[in-house]
Amino acid sequence: MAGWRRWSQLGPTERRLFIPQLVAQLLVRGLLLLVVLEFGLSAGIGGALSADESTGRQGSAVVRDCRPTGWAAAVGLAYQHSCDLTVTWSGGATERTTVSTTDLSATDNGSTVQVRELRTTDKFGHAGSAVDLEVPHRYTGLAWSLLIAVGLPALAWPFWLRPRAGAERETRRRRARTRARPALVVASGYWLVLAGGMAFPVRPGTAELSSWGPLTWPPLLVVILGQLVLLTGLILARYRARRGCPTEPTRPFLLARVARLGAGVLCGVFAIVGLSTTLGADGAAWSAHAWFARLALPVLLLALAARLLLVWWRQRALPRRSAADREPAGQVQPSERH
Repeated sequence: MAGWRRWSQLGPTERRLFIPQLVAQLLVRGLLLLVVLEFGLSAGIGGALSADESTGRQGSAVVRDCRPTGWAAAVGLAYQHSCDLTVTWSGGATERTTVSTTDLSATDNGSTVQVRELRTTDKFGHAGSAVDLEVPHRYTGLAWSLLIAVGLPALAWPFWLRPRAGAERETRRRRARTRARPALVVASGYWLVLAGGMAFPVRPGTAELSSWGPLTWPPLLVVILGQLVLLTGLILARYRARRGCPTEPTRPFLLARVARLGAGVLCGVFAIVGLSTTLGADGAAWSAHAWFARLALPVLLLALAARLLLVWWRQRALPRRSAADREPAGQVQPSERH
């Protein structure tokens, strides 16, 4: 691969594709960084860096109308809204204003929220004021989680696509059918990061997350587990890329096959119990945060059970290990003693 070999060792096809792939990677990585940074700033992760100060003026506001806004609304990701508010300050004065926020949506139309006034300064140094919502931050936990899980790999993780012949691709695909798939491990990590980030306790905490049902972990632990699983998948992918095509698989020992079957069945049972408990509960008043928290591990266990059972079934058709494979390392065969 171009990432681990000298330029003189590259083939004609790899040299020809080097510049196009380098440009494509820079564009994709830059786009991912911009997306996660824009989402993070919209979700409020830059609030700690803001120099705006409270004027001490507080009040309440009636949400008149909230409309999706921003580029994400055009692709169905309406997390940012432009909301018209009627603000009544503690002194009795009223005003109408419009705020751009990720903490309100169309479901909040007609509701009353608490607000405060901030002293702001624009880029030209002109002083002003702004209305700040004192409501739970819905996506701050998810923003930080994605900033780490997407931003860091896009910024620093080495990855390079190598053109392969059809026979080599088929061989790699066949040999990987009964081994751990890096893509599935990475997908599992991102699922946990997404679920844990969506369910991360907002400020103030939500009532739906005050008690935890079966197979539900606190969101922080789900996010940490997801980051570890994601890192494992990335390391496995890099190891496979450097080591090349896996060796031909053989049928594992009986104990290993029984252990894989038992693990798959147990994961399936736990997943069904968790899903039935969650889906059978009265979740009409649950928010999306609570649904993500309660479905994170059951869904992952169900996918893991399916993969374990599928690999167990495929291993039944593999050839048995030969006598030479079972021979301890360094032991001399009888035919080699003379």
